[in-house]
Amino acid sequence: MPDPNFFGGAVQYTEKGGDWISVAADDRPFGRPNWRSPNWADHMPKQANYRCLGVAELASAVLRGTPHRSSGALASHALEVKHAILKAGLEGGAIAVRSRVERPAPLSDVDAMALWAEEAF
Repeated sequence: MPDPNFFGGAVQYTEKGGDWISVAADDRPFGRPNWRSPNWADHMPKQANYRCLGVAELASAVLRGTPHRSSGALASHALEVKHAILKAGLEGGAIAVRSRVERPAPLSDVDAMALWAEEAF
């Protein structure tokens, strides 16, 4: 997994016994590197930093009175999943994830670009 503090990077996965498959996000509208910290060493690359996208989606949903994707239930579930991954890595074996949450609809590239361009407000 790429650095979860940024968008972009490559996700690698494999099916049991298969070869690793790499899926890069650099060609996606919000996967392109666009930011570099002035505190980083010269050799550090730019990162895709579009953190305001989630806030823009939330604000647009509030203004329109539509459901947003950043619910507390989803955040709690994501935290439980991440904790289970860490625990499984330490202890080995499978760790049950008990929480369930309805998966929000994906944010399409077109919808994301509209938020970025302030067309949704």
